[in-house]
Amino acid sequence: MENTRKRLLLMSLVATLAAVCIHLYLARQHYGLKYGMATNSVCNINATLNCDAVAASSYSHFLTIPMAVWGMSANLVLAFFLLITLLGWSDDTTSTGRMTLWLATLIALASVGMAAISFGLMSVYCVFCMAAYVLSLLGWLGAWKGTEGYGNKPLAVLFQTLNEQRWLIFAGLSVPLIAYLGHVVTEKNMGVRDTDRFATEFVVQWQASPEKKFDPNLGLVLQTSGKEPKMTIIEFADFLCPHCQHAYPALHAFTQAHPDVKLVYKFFPLDGTCNPIGGQGNGIRCTLAYIAHCEEKLRQKGWEAHHYFYDHIEEMMAITDNGELVDQYCKSPNAPDCTALKACVESTETKDAVRALAQEGVTAGVEATPSIFVNGKLLSRGQLLPVLEKAYQSLLHP
Repeated sequence: MENTRKRLLLMSLVATLAAVCIHLYLARQHYGLKYGMATNSVCNINATLNCDAVAASSYSHFLTIPMAVWGMSANLVLAFFLLITLLGWSDDTTSTGRMTLWLATLIALASVGMAAISFGLMSVYCVFCMAAYVLSLLGWLGAWKGTEGYGNKPLAVLFQTLNEQRWLIFAGLSVPLIAYLGHVVTEKNMGVRDTDRFATEFVVQWQASPEKKFDPNLGLVLQTSGKEPKMTIIEFADFLCPHCQHAYPALHAFTQAHPDVKLVYKFFPLDGTCNPIGGQGNGIRCTLAYIAHCEEKLRQKGWEAHHYFYDHIEEMMAITDNGELVDQYCKSPNAPDCTALKACVESTETKDAVRALAQEGVTAGVEATPSIFVNGKLLSRGQLLPVLEKAYQSLLHP
């Protein structure tokens, strides 16, 4: 019987530590996404199963702290209680066992609540979040069986336990303390404290900016619904721009999390070969834009080309021959009909189309990438989620 109990507690501990690892990854991705330092998440499978889109939603944080940080903190404390219960490090393992079960129950209930929000109120889902929910239920099951349940009158037993073992109260209160300190230290180390203040300043500047005119249907267009967009994001970007590479996960996640937001990616290669801005270049940046334009025209896969280029930006930078670039792209996953693609890339129509998009940027005063306009107005640091969310909320509640 004792061996069975220990095996169940060990199962609960393993599930809890696995949940800690998942929450740690999600927290790291959340901060990177929020402050323009992330690359595409490994759990972004498609438009429906997309962890970044969930992280960009209004349900991804509580009291300004990411839900992943709350989950990691709670599971760390639970792991501590499971460990001292399993190894008998407490003089009163019955009391610590009861506290373990209560904490496991609260975590499981929170997971059920988050799952209900995810499936009831959202149109995108996070695979890693779902895995964490399942692990919390396994952790609760192991804790329940391993500590032999509450017995009768669970609330009375809890209050009696806390009265007799008061240190348990402070141990339980460590969850919000760990979450808060972890959040503060992370933002300080990233140099992004006072985010609400700087986001507000950028939005005020945006509201006072002159409005530019753009064609919202020219370029790569992303919107998850057929609604009239409340917010239209125009991004002028270059495929060999590292800042653009870090901007794209946040912009896509934000758009996918808000059905009334439309994102339009407009080619702005920093190369005078195809951009009226002038300057010399070897044409590689332009050819990347030609390929993305042709992929959208021929197969409606412009965004797939967009993702491929940014996900392989180091490889793209190493190529100096335009023909080699097209040949390498033709070897990529889901490769196109290379003959048709080459004909499209070399066509005058394609070159004119890319040059026309770049001209829109020149006319609007774009000099660097990424340059982001929201509803026709330049939004500084518009690749950051706090800035985008502030601008979005100002449109919902003018």
